[in-house]
Amino acid sequence: MMVENKSARYLVYADILGFEELAKEIAGETGVDEDSVRENYLSNPLKDKIDEIKKDKETEVCTGRDDYLLFIDNFQKTLEVINALSSIKIPIKNYENIPVEIAVGVKEFQECDYIKNSINKTKTIEFLKDDIVSPYKKKYKKEHDGEAIKETFILLTGDVFGELEGVDKKSCEEISYGGKRFYLMDKEMIETKVKVLKFLEKIGHPNSDYYKNINDVFVPPDHYGKIKRDLENQHIALIVGTPEYGKTYTSVRILWEYFNKENYTPIWFAGGDERDDSAERLKKIGDELKQKHIIYFEDPFGKTKYKSRYDLRRQIGFIVNKIKQTGDAYVIITSRNDVFEEFEKEKLSEQELDDFKTELNISIPSYGYEKRCEILSEWGESKGCKWLENNKLKDFAFKCIKEEKLPTPLSIHNFTGESKNILKKEELKKSIDEHSRETARVFADGIKELPEDWILFLSFPFISEDFDINFIKRKYNDLTKILDIKYPNDFDKILSTDDRVDKYKSHSEKNSIKFVHPSYYESLPYALDEKKVKKIFCSFLLELSKDESQFVRFRVAYAAANNFNKFPETAEKLIKELSKDENPEVRWRVAYAAANNFNKFPETAEKLINELSKDGNLEVRWMVAYAAANNFNKFHETAEKLINELSKDGNLEVRRNVAHAAANNFNKFPETAEKLIKELSRDGNPKVRGRVAHAADNNFNKFPETAEKLIKELSKDENPEVRWRVAYAAANNFNKFPETAEKLIKELSKDENPEVRWRVAHAAANNFNKFPETAEKLIKELSKDWNSEIRWNVAYAAANNFNKFPETAEKLIKELSRDGNPKVRRNVAYAAANNFNKFPETAEKLIKELSKDENPKVRGRVAYAAANNFNKFHETAEKLINELSKDGNPEVRGRVAYAAANNFNKFPETAEKLIKELSKDGNPEVRGRVAYAADNNFNKFPETAEKLIKELSKDGNPEVRGRVAYAADNNFDKFPETAEKLIKELSKDENPEVRGMAAHAADNNFDKFPETAEKLLKNLSMDENPDVRGRVAYAVAYDFNKLPVEVQNLLDGLQKELVSEIEKLSKSRHNQNREQVIDVLLNAKSKLLKESAIKIFDKIIKRRK
Repeated sequence: MMVENKSARYLVYADILGFEELAKEIAGETGVDEDSVRENYLSNPLKDKIDEIKKDKETEVCTGRDDYLLFIDNFQKTLEVINALSSIKIPIKNYENIPVEIAVGVKEFQECDYIKNSINKTKTIEFLKDDIVSPYKKKYKKEHDGEAIKETFILLTGDVFGELEGVDKKSCEEISYGGKRFYLMDKEMIETKVKVLKFLEKIGHPNSDYYKNINDVFVPPDHYGKIKRDLENQHIALIVGTPEYGKTYTSVRILWEYFNKENYTPIWFAGGDERDDSAERLKKIGDELKQKHIIYFEDPFGKTKYKSRYDLRRQIGFIVNKIKQTGDAYVIITSRNDVFEEFEKEKLSEQELDDFKTELNISIPSYGYEKRCEILSEWGESKGCKWLENNKLKDFAFKCIKEEKLPTPLSIHNFTGESKNILKKEELKKSIDEHSRETARVFADGIKELPEDWILFLSFPFISEDFDINFIKRKYNDLTKILDIKYPNDFDKILSTDDRVDKYKSHSEKNSIKFVHPSYYESLPYALDEKKVKKIFCSFLLELSKDESQFVRFRVAYAAANNFNKFPETAEKLIKELSKDENPEVRWRVAYAAANNFNKFPETAEKLINELSKDGNLEVRWMVAYAAANNFNKFHETAEKLINELSKDGNLEVRRNVAHAAANNFNKFPETAEKLIKELSRDGNPKVRGRVAHAADNNFNKFPETAEKLIKELSKDENPEVRWRVAYAAANNFNKFPETAEKLIKELSKDENPEVRWRVAHAAANNFNKFPETAEKLIKELSKDWNSEIRWNVAYAAANNFNKFPETAEKLIKELSRDGNPKVRRNVAYAAANNFNKFPETAEKLIKELSKDENPKVRGRVAYAAANNFNKFHETAEKLINELSKDGNPEVRGRVAYAAANNFNKFPETAEKLIKELSKDGNPEVRGRVAYAADNNFNKFPETAEKLIKELSKDGNPEVRGRVAYAADNNFDKFPETAEKLIKELSKDENPEVRGMAAHAADNNFDKFPETAEKLLKNLSMDENPDVRGRVAYAVAYDFNKLPVEVQNLLDGLQKELVSEIEKLSKSRHNQNREQVIDVLLNAKSKLLKESAIKIFDKIIKRRK
């Protein structure tokens, strides 16, 4: 730290503390006369130290009678002087240091001969003594029964304290006395600071801003204990990992600990570039391996890429051996993961480094969220960041850390250094984003150094983390040949060794790969600056743009648009071709990508968006409207024209989405948006008008006058959906137009349509605090509505919002628990249990009563509610669940089984006992529920679940056995031997439905037991039942690419069955099954179907659309 004004200097006042009294004490104990003690044991040692300090050109000294005033240019030197003055030994046995009173200030010089001016010198001494030293001594005496202070103390003026770093301020105590304010500085802190400065000189980093607080701000990574144990036990530690992830800082911290506590000599061989002679540097390490030495060798295998050298490998082996022979010496080595992996391929002749290796990685974070927040706090305090004192800004910074911003310790350090004066959220966000991008640039540097096959591999997660892993593997193998990549690595080898990616279950339930951290995704634009990366990536996109899957093609469109500036010719070609794609989803994705990236290629983008706004597919057109509205500012003339045209589109979905887009983006084009919304509020289709009401609700603040007018008009709409949308809009925005809103809500509470009325009840309860009197009155009236659906919705609304109007809510819930309609009572039970903590006594009483309800559905709901909320009222809940497990109705007992399994962890003993008993229930529906529950909750009670599933596989009811097949399929990895055996047995089941499920299980888990699974599928493909053969056909088609040729060939004889199965599934009510049909189509129908079957198949798809 330096005083910014060149005419200002640090002032250190020093005097021996208790000079006369101390001399008497020493004279009495030693027999030496007092004058000799004062001169030889106190004054002279201090004078000698002052003379030594005076030799430094940065320090000037004024000498008083017994005191001194020192003038110093910088704070670092000031600390060293204070430490020297407070560490002068009394040259007598059993005595420690000379006690010194020290005061530190800072003042500006008005004249160049300031130090020679005795008047100024006297004034300065008086200022430090009278304003700091004397008040402190008086305060001490007062607090210690008149006893004078005898130990060294160091005091700072407010000006000096203000210039301290945050971490140093923590070591100071603020003192106010006699109208004076000053600070007591911790002597040990100064000793440590000075020792750190000596340490930094030793390792060749004097005055380092990054390492000067190594003692105070270090946050240990998760594996710090292991690193230190390896070093202690084996005298060598190897730290490998992600760039910027604290390998060097951790190593320097260990050097400091050995230097500070054990007085070891630290040596740091800093990493060089790939041209440096690492072997020569290793030889130097060998020479320095002496007793009481600790050596850090940074990046010996290469900083960013590995260069093979025999002498390097030989020297590493030599060092490992020499460490063992030296004994009291230690070595730390660091390396990037990918560089070390290349080195590791060339196995050492005798010594392996894996034994000493610890990884500091971003993939399995060595610095998780909490530790990175701690680093942020420590560095922020150290740098004196002002935003850290503002709770909102501090919380925002922590939120950014949670969102994986500032992912590495180094990025956090750099951010705190540059953000210390920021006090605005926008500026803080900008700084966080900038420093997060720096990490992405570092990651990109690593990618640039990779071989072509590795770049190709990483191209897949760069454009999507939702590709099926088998698709990636197949395409990788194809593309290495197409792109003529020489000697490519095996796909599985790259997947298992690259720490940038991880296998995971994607959102669409596919086994896929993704980057372990968002910074890797963000590194693509920077990596594309390298010709090799650009060449591979462009070729990769061109090949994938021809893929049969629409998903793959539109991901290519996004990648091309997002990175247009990096390879404009290729990107433009891809986007133009994909804008004419046969699949509408690909086309609208192109429109969206072009709009989002309009500024990168305006002419091409504008032309494409114009063309796609006239597309024959309605989804394409309304997505163009959304894209144009969201990106209005980028191409406002064209966007405004498009939105106007699309607001008159012949398709209601297009118009409806124009209304939503216009409202959401109202501020971007207010006049046009207002005009469109007004026109669409009078649209001939009620869904369009309903969307206008919804849009006015969500965006009321953007256009309040127009919104209020629209809501009033739409409250009288002929369509009930439009009217209940108005009810929500009025309640949600009540405070903004209270009189109109209250009037509307009252009118709509009497609406002829029951859905409108119950929506009013919900809206009133959710917004109770905005209009309590009216809301309470409405809810009471609606609780007596003739429509049962309205009454049970009132019960829900009252329970969910109990705290807002407790007396009325409690009364309503009680009344509705006795409602004549079982559906109302059933929902009261659930609402009461979910909100138990809000009204425990009433809720418990209601739940008990409803557990004895005459209707089994009500009792079943009580069992479910009690189990889900077990922790809230466990004694009552356990008793109810036990009773209901013996209920006379099988539906109730089945509910108990499922509820007990779902909530097993809340009451394990009771739950396990109930599930076992119910697995032997006389009713097959109950036993089926047990199998289903054991399947879905296998991890909660694996031993019991496995045993139950085995027993139920022999159940006399086929539905129960079918459930067992599902359980074996879903949980194969958890009990593979048992699961394989069950699937084999159930594939021979007398019931065709069970055999079909066994086929599905064999296919899903094919890679886990391929020989058995292949045999089962072949046998079942010849099953006498066509439905079983159909299940086999569909399963093989769905997973076609991951199955061996022998199994794929089964489809040749199952064409009729496959088409039949797909037709059945295409009519399914379940979205998942419909999506599977689409996936089958995308998996290359030419491979799966013969010509005659393709015609039938195309008709099915056309009819479905």
